[in-house]
Formats: sequence, structure tokens, C-alpha cells
Amino acid sequence: MVIKERLEISRELQRKINNLGKFNGHKLKLMEDSIITIPKTNIAYIEPYKLKIGSDIYLIFGENEIMYISKNNITNKISLQELEEVIRNAKN
Repeated sequence: MVIKERLEISRELQRKINNLGKFNGHKLKLMEDSIITIPKTNIAYIEPYKLKIGSDIYLIFGENEIMYISKNNITNKISLQELEEVIRNAKN
């Protein structure tokens, strides 16, 4: 049996991302993360928040303002400030 609990994103980070989308004419979809645990073990996994822009998915871990671009791997990262340029160049 696996237990999955929803984790809410902070209002501040949610506001920043929504404002970036609004100022650049995009409606961004931010999916909340969750923590997955297996009872009677010490195994737990925290899913990252997911932000979809065009065909790319950006992973946000915790309240960090660094995002990882999920294409083939997550070695590419951008800051919240760099995200504005990505949104500006994205197609609706």
C-alpha cells in the first residue's frame, strides 16, 4: 500500500509564476506536488511541482526558485528570473 499526500505550493511562489504568465500573455499550468510514502518503511518520495510551458515541463523542488527543465534529463536548470524569457518566447 502506498500513501500519497498533496503538498501545497507557497502562495508567494504561486503568485510569482502567475504574474510572469500574466505579464507575458500566457496562462501557465502549475501542478502541485505530493509526498509518497510506503508505510512501515523509511521510503518516501517527494514529487516536484510541475510547470508546463509549451511542450516543456519545468520541475520545481520545494520552494526553490531554481527550476529544472525536464526533457531527457534534469541537468538543465534556470532561475525564476530566466523563466520570464522562456515564457515570452513560448507559443500559446
